[in-house]
Amino acid sequence: MSKNKLTLIPLGDSRLRLKSKNITFPLNSKINTLIKSMKDIFNSTILVGLSASQLGENYRIFMSFVRNTPARNIGKGDKLRVYINPKIIYKSREEVVMWEGCGSVAKTQIFAPVKRPRVVKIQAYDEKGEMFTLKADGLLGRVILHEMDHLDGKLFIDRVLPSQYVDKDYYIKHIKDSPEIQKVMIVRMLEINK
Repeated sequence: MSKNKLTLIPLGDSRLRLKSKNITFPLNSKINTLIKSMKDIFNSTILVGLSASQLGENYRIFMSFVRNTPARNIGKGDKLRVYINPKIIYKSREEVVMWEGCGSVAKTQIFAPVKRPRVVKIQAYDEKGEMFTLKADGLLGRVILHEMDHLDGKLFIDRVLPSQYVDKDYYIKHIKDSPEIQKVMIVRMLEINK
């Protein structure tokens, strides 16, 4: 990790296509600094998910912080969570379409519909090295699946339904607050075990 301040790398940067490597415990100072940098980015943006790979760091770590922002009113959100060496252990057969964007394509302000499993169950370690299992749907489940893709070198644009890209203004005006979208974005914590 460089000594320069970490920033989101943009679409086109080849580092976004790398498969991330596992982290060992106890966490070293490099990983602890990375986690702090990721939390700082959450505090200065309205992102709901962030992977280390989006910062050019090739480690299997991401965070979610599904919350209300000036651009997003989801009702009850979730706290900031750190996922280290995460593994998907269940995906529902039922799939749902939600519109996605991404911090790494934010400058393009592209949003597009992506079909993913409605429910996901993930197993990961937190920053203290404690394993947890989380089952979720709605926006939290979507963020988990989106960030897992980042760790495997994939982007949401690889999964877009055909011919459905829209710009930010159109998304905000016609899609963001539609009843269909609000229904699938509701965050439900279906299960968490530590």
